[in-house]
Amino acid sequence: MQPEQIFNWVQEMRARSNRVFQLKVRIPDSEPVRDLNHEAKVRAFLGQWGLEVSSEDAEGSPLNFDAQCDAMLAVCPRVISYIMGAYPAPFVARMKERGIKWFATMTSVKEALAAEAASADGIIAQSVEVGGHRGSFETEDISRSLVGLFALLPAVVDAGKVPVVATGGIADARGMVAALVLGASAVQIGTGLLRTPEAGIVSPWASTIGTALP
Repeated sequence: MQPEQIFNWVQEMRARSNRVFQLKVRIPDSEPVRDLNHEAKVRAFLGQWGLEVSSEDAEGSPLNFDAQCDAMLAVCPRVISYIMGAYPAPFVARMKERGIKWFATMTSVKEALAAEAASADGIIAQSVEVGGHRGSFETEDISRSLVGLFALLPAVVDAGKVPVVATGGIADARGMVAALVLGASAVQIGTGLLRTPEAGIVSPWASTIGTALP
């Protein structure tokens, strides 16, 4: 979201609920090394299955990450988290000054310890079963983080000292209870809640999710 969209979303959220909410953004990748010849081949390949992909489509400007961070601090949610990286130390310090908790998304014990060392208030332990993007940022050997939740969770809990939120493949009460028994302080559910009115998913997609879930 652009900063203005963040302000609008938070305003709507606070108008419709008095409950705690969390904001999350994706940490931007480093500037890529461009290979224009390869990009042209990819556009030609994709163009075989739809509209022609123009060279201008590769020139989109990324969102202004610093502006997103400023917007989140301005609206002051109870919790801010991230995916695909780690917040820079100055931004973490600004969060702490405002009493905002920082939850770190990770996929391995190594990432969890790095986040805790960077003063994370909580760890979101994200297993291989997650339905969307996984938040790996220690990518030297990504295969080492392809671990199921009920193997990853106790290892993360035992290694660190901050509360751990379990997520990945949990869709019913049995999964929630199992995660809590293995040491999680809380459980985060994604796909299982996409059919709620608050999610705003269009009906055909919501119906498909309903038939796909066990």
